[in-house]
Amino acid sequence: MASESVKQDSKHQSETDGEPISMVDAVDMGSAVLTTAQVASYLNVSQPTVLRMIKVEGLPAINLQRRYRIPRGQFAEWLRHQAVSNSDG
Repeated sequence: MASESVKQDSKHQSETDGEPISMVDAVDMGSAVLTTAQVASYLNVSQPTVLRMIKVEGLPAINLQRRYRIPRGQFAEWLRHQAVSNSDG
């Protein structure tokens, strides 16, 4: 049992420098973009809330045939900016 948790923890380490991978990076490692469902799950909000965040709060997204995809790197940066903005005021 203990060895299983060690194996799982090692999956969240970068292969190049041993630094922990952020939770944003840990969501579906094979994709450069996230779905609204993945973002909703990560933020623990509903999909309509994610759509509002795209339309009103400036969450970066690409509209592909009426379906939004959120670029992973831009989402991580937007999230960091939100945390800084919210802690300032």
